[in-house]
Amino acid sequence: MRKKFLKQSLKTRIIYLYTIFVLVLMGGITFYTYYFNVNLLKHKEDSILQDSLAYLEQTISARIELVNDEYINVFDDKQFLQLYLGSQKSEMDKGTRLKLNNDFQIYLAELKMRNHDIIDAINLYTSDGQVFSSEYRYQMTFEQFQKTTNYSDCMKNKNKILYRNMEVDNGQFHMLRSFYFLDNGKSNYPSVGYLSEDDEDYSTLVFSLKKKYLRNVISEEAIERQVSVLIIDQNGKIVVREGAMDWMSEEERSELINEIEDYVSQGYQGNFEKNRAGIHMRQMDIADWSIVYIYNMNILYQQAGQIRKVAVVMFTLAVVVVFLIASFISRTVTKPIRLLAKSMDEAIENNMEVVFETKYEDEIAYLGNKFSELMHRVSTLLTEVKSIEKQKNVEQQKALQAQINPHFLYNTLDMVYWLAKMERQDNIANIIADLADFFRLSLNKGEDITTVKKETEHVQKYLEIQRVRMDEKFDYEITIDSNVEESNVPKLILQPFVENTLIHGFQSVNYQGKIRISVIREEEDIIFFIEDNGIGMDKDLLETLNDSRQIERGEHGYAIGNVRERIYLYSGNKHNIAFDTSVEQGTRVQIRFPFEFKEEVKYDENVSR
Repeated sequence: MRKKFLKQSLKTRIIYLYTIFVLVLMGGITFYTYYFNVNLLKHKEDSILQDSLAYLEQTISARIELVNDEYINVFDDKQFLQLYLGSQKSEMDKGTRLKLNNDFQIYLAELKMRNHDIIDAINLYTSDGQVFSSEYRYQMTFEQFQKTTNYSDCMKNKNKILYRNMEVDNGQFHMLRSFYFLDNGKSNYPSVGYLSEDDEDYSTLVFSLKKKYLRNVISEEAIERQVSVLIIDQNGKIVVREGAMDWMSEEERSELINEIEDYVSQGYQGNFEKNRAGIHMRQMDIADWSIVYIYNMNILYQQAGQIRKVAVVMFTLAVVVVFLIASFISRTVTKPIRLLAKSMDEAIENNMEVVFETKYEDEIAYLGNKFSELMHRVSTLLTEVKSIEKQKNVEQQKALQAQINPHFLYNTLDMVYWLAKMERQDNIANIIADLADFFRLSLNKGEDITTVKKETEHVQKYLEIQRVRMDEKFDYEITIDSNVEESNVPKLILQPFVENTLIHGFQSVNYQGKIRISVIREEEDIIFFIEDNGIGMDKDLLETLNDSRQIERGEHGYAIGNVRERIYLYSGNKHNIAFDTSVEQGTRVQIRFPFEFKEEVKYDENVSR
């Protein structure tokens, strides 16, 4: 199958591969789009429900918080304290007791009326067994109250406000607190005490709150969000519930409610799914109760079904269109490729000036243009190579001539040397010897490559000759790292800079000149340093010398440009020459050359020389 496919034309393969690719891609996109939108719908629904939960929690908590504030303020109310202290008198006639009951009822009824939307009744159970209520008939006697879990919870949590749901649903839930008053001896009114552990010292104030208020608040959200809303107490028991769950069976509803109650009793907050229901749970700030949303996931799946239908239609249309697009694309690809192949055939026939032309501006056109540039570069490089080869032939001929001429020069200098010796002119003999060595090292047997040791010996001979000529107006020092003595470098790379120092650096100075030459190895490079204490140079000249593009064969540039050119030819643009100077503070030249290099010319027409 693979061999058969490879034997097909490029156009056929492009159509085949493009069709498969697009179909797979469209299938993947369709599949991803469907599930992405389903998850997006789910995320959006989750976000809406979470916002709704937060709204309910804030609404209910804010209202209960106001009642809580009313509850707390009771214990600082002088009227309440007067009534309560009046009820604690051991001797009280019937008329006084009736008045006290009536005053208490009025006080508690007024408190209830200020919060009539949520408070159903207020009852006070005193430590001596009395009951005072906002109603004409209170709900239970003190003895009955003592038998309830509300009383036992209050005694276990003395002086703490508790929120409790009734075991038997009578439409109420309770806010209650046990307390006793301690006479502090500093005022006419006692303060709430915290020290007694005896249950008989404690009275209990109970606010009976309406579950109807909770139902009214949550029913609006249940209808608008199409959810079932539950408020569950800290023990996992349902306080109120609104919204139908008729999409589930009775068994499924019972199982889900039991699981939710277990989650709440464990303090769980968050989301989970079960039996096609999405459950969102949030704890309330007050009472440690939780609000729970139960969402019918079938509604979400119905919306997802509509998205799935649209996705299938889009995929079907894509299948119809893809083949036509693939055919068109294959033609736009194969045509410029054929033109490029034709240009390459011309290049094979040694037409290096071939130019690729196309009306397209795509990757094939880019490749063709690069091919044209390549042919132009090849043609340019061939011309340059021919020119360099021609120049090398000329240099080789000059080298052959140079191998003949030095013999006469050396013999003549040797004769002068011995004549000076015979006349006991040692200074002249030494200069002749230095001059002979200078020429010998300069010619280097016609080779352009020498060693670091020979190059420094060459510049040393030059400096010795110049010291005699300039009446020893300068000193010099040469140090070489022993690791680089036998390393190869182009010849005559130091003498031009030393000559510049003598001609320009020590011009018009009235102090002893100093030249220091050092050679070190730094990683994979050899570095020559040439330093002097001459007059230096100005900023413009320094910038010119450091910019290889601006060096001309002028007063300062001929020899330097020659050295830079040869370093470039052997090592590339990375290794070069750098100047550092300031007026009247001397000059420092750094020449960098590779420690190891191939003795062949490098070509790179993109690098500025």
